[in-house]
Amino acid sequence: MPELLVPIAPHLVMNAHAVPLAMQGQVSGYIRNLAEAKEIGHAFGRSNKPRNPIMLVGPDDRTIILIIGDGTAEAAELEDLAVMKMEQQKKLDLDALRERHGLMRRKDVDPAIRQAFADHHAQQKRNQRTGG
Repeated sequence: MPELLVPIAPHLVMNAHAVPLAMQGQVSGYIRNLAEAKEIGHAFGRSNKPRNPIMLVGPDDRTIILIIGDGTAEAAELEDLAVMKMEQQKKLDLDALRERHGLMRRKDVDPAIRQAFADHHAQQKRNQRTGG
């Protein structure tokens, strides 16, 4: 009796709740890491041509990268682009870029904002009209 082998592609997680509200229904997929980026061809079918962009979240869990699928590029090509962009993003040192452009380091932003609010609150308390 011959055996029937059915190839099963890895399932690409499409978390609809993680997609920003403005982008819902406008992206073909939502990719969160390099492992998922390597499965785009399997998830869509390597020769399939997605019409909507594929949304990638960079390795820093903040940067949004859109890989545009306008119906002319195959999913295999989009997978190559996605993997390349994820690897480029990994090598990018965002803190060094921020410092080069004269901005605060990310870890210093939260304490600075908290201090600014505390200073503003203290100033309001000292003011005769608003202090009470």
